Amino acid sequence: MAGGRWTTVAGIVLVIAAMIGFLTVADDLRHAGELAGVASLLLAGIVLLASGNAATKGFALHWVAVGIGLGILAGAVFNHMLAGVGGGAALGAIKMAISRSAGRDPHPR
Repeated sequence: MAGGRWTTVAGIVLVIAAMIGFLTVADDLRHAGELAGVASLLLAGIVLLASGNAATKGFALHWVAVGIGLGILAGAVFNHMLAGVGGGAALGAIKMAISRSAGRDPHPR
């Protein structure tokens, strides 16, 4: 898929997976980690959908979504989802800023 099309498709898939997760896995408030994990999937999907938007072409927003995904994995491994997702999102934002300051095209053709 060329350009931002893969981000749109991946964003839609993540949003649908998050909705299914809210209905099946994170259906109560007793387990905050489950709720944080599914909410971070939704956030990553929204970020990917936004990165395909023409208004955000100057930003490499897909790195924030990648950071959130890595944070989900780290949070699951260390059993602290909020710290994992927060740290992953921060690392993704740093990578996005580095890509932007280096003048790289975030969506190569």
